[in-house]
Amino acid sequence: MREIDPLPLDQLGTDFARLRLERPEVVKSMEKSLSTFGQLNPIIVRQGKARFQIIDGFKRYYAATALCWHTLHANRLTVTRRAATAMILTYNKNNCSLNDYEEALVLFSLKEDHHMPQEAIATLVGHSASWVSRRLALVEKLDPVVTDELKLGTLSSTQAREIVKLPRGNHQEVVKTIIDHALNTRQSARIIQEFLKTRDRAQQKYILEYPLDVLKPDQQETVGEYDGRLGKVGNRLLKTLKLTSRQMKWLSGQMDGLALDALTLLEWSILDPELRRVARLAEHLAEDLDQLRQTRKE
Repeated sequence: MREIDPLPLDQLGTDFARLRLERPEVVKSMEKSLSTFGQLNPIIVRQGKARFQIIDGFKRYYAATALCWHTLHANRLTVTRRAATAMILTYNKNNCSLNDYEEALVLFSLKEDHHMPQEAIATLVGHSASWVSRRLALVEKLDPVVTDELKLGTLSSTQAREIVKLPRGNHQEVVKTIIDHALNTRQSARIIQEFLKTRDRAQQKYILEYPLDVLKPDQQETVGEYDGRLGKVGNRLLKTLKLTSRQMKWLSGQMDGLALDALTLLEWSILDPELRRVARLAEHLAEDLDQLRQTRKE
């Protein structure tokens, strides 16, 4: 049974919000959407003991609250709390708005709060038992330090899946290395792979203290290529272009993985001149490369 009605915001509860990660930047985007287009889709709720509990639509709820709205259109469902928990996965499946860790939180709630075995959970959510097991590991096997960084956005779910491969006692030091050196997903996976290859503690400490040195062989393999069709000048230019391309991809990867909303105004003021300088250098480089290509055409 379902009914769609405007419900007052003060009658809406966020009990299930503990199964979602906070994303202030996404809520800000939703505020703009609500201001421009209004509410396009109803939120999904169930009747709780005192309030209607939001199942899907937390971003709309937080954005509407920030905009001082009084009501939101809601699709009211008559379902059990267990079914509502599973529906968090269902309603977010098509738009992929849940990351791996949030999926793990939902599954862990079904296991712990509703005392469901993994096989029953797999049947309920429509995934394999192995998929459920891998997701649960993100909650059950990760050190709290890792989960804290996941919540802050300084670690990605993909990086967390790699960290799960390590003994729990090594999680904190590996996370510190990943964050301190701003390693992207591919680099993190490589460092963890190298860490697992050796049991020698001194070697492990070296890998964590100097991860960029460990990653250098990959870089040298790419930029050290030699093309027999090119002369000395041509090969030098080829090597420089490949190195520049790799560094640009590395910088782009770092930008993708940064939790920019975590930077303070002071940090932005310090970083801004350098950001401008790099942007100008990129513009000049693009102009020089275009000129070089035009010279060849002429």
